[in-house]
Amino acid sequence: MLKILFESTPDMLALFDKDGKIIDCNDHCAKNLGYDKNEMIGMIGPVDFIVEKDRPKAVDAFTQVVKKGINLNVSFDMLRKDQSTFPSIWSGTVLYDEFGNLEGYLVTGKDLSNLKNLEHELEISHENLKISRFTTLGELTARLTHDIKNLFLVFTIV
Repeated sequence: MLKILFESTPDMLALFDKDGKIIDCNDHCAKNLGYDKNEMIGMIGPVDFIVEKDRPKAVDAFTQVVKKGINLNVSFDMLRKDQSTFPSIWSGTVLYDEFGNLEGYLVTGKDLSNLKNLEHELEISHENLKISRFTTLGELTARLTHDIKNLFLVFTIV
C-alpha cells in the first residue's frame, strides 16, 4: 500500500539515507528532474538538483530537518539534468524505525512552474486591462472635446 501511495502521489518524493544521499524516489520526481530513477540513487539531494544560488539555502533547510525533525515549504529553483530550471517548494521530515532510531529522511516537493505561469498571465491581463481603460478614457475625452467644440460653434453663430 505504501509503495502505491509513494508512486501515485502527484508530488515529487525522495527518500534519503542518514548522510543525505538518495536511496529512492518516485517516478514523478525522477521525470520532473529529467533523470532515470536509477541515476538519482546515490546523488546528494540538497546539492545535485538545486541551482547554485539556492544551494546554501538548501543545505540550511536540510540541516533544519536534521535538527528539528521537520522543515516545511522552503522554495528553491531546481536544476534538471538538461540544465533547465523550475521553481519549486519543498518540505522534509525525519524517518525513524520502530525503536526510535534514525532511518533517514523523506523530502516532498511541488513544481511551481504552472503557478508562476499563471501569475505571469494574470500580470499581463492586468496590464492589458489598464491599457484598455486608458484607451477608453482617451476615446471618451476625444468625443467630449469634439462635442464641446461643436456646442461652442453653435453658441458663437447664434
